[in-house]
Amino acid sequence: MRASGYAVEIDQRWFWFPAIETAYVFARAGRMALGVTVMNIVEASTETKFDHALGRDVSVLTLLEGGGVSADSVEDQNLVRRFVEGIDSNSSYWPEKP
Repeated sequence: MRASGYAVEIDQRWFWFPAIETAYVFARAGRMALGVTVMNIVEASTETKFDHALGRDVSVLTLLEGGGVSADSVEDQNLVRRFVEGIDSNSSYWPEKP
């Protein structure tokens, strides 16, 4: 299974999200944590395949070269607002893109 989205790097650890809103809010909160020195958001894809030799699913994260994401103060507010509007308190699922 392959999916496009965004990867967030916080202190040399990568996390994948299907939408910019979820990735941005996660990164923004992580950036506020004490001791965080590195934070990046990059367009990315993830692919999961079953590995017969290992007997389990294996995921690969592919980063889009030059796909870095940044936001000015207006875009920051828009991304956070869209994140809040998409929250469903009964589910951790993020809604499909319109």
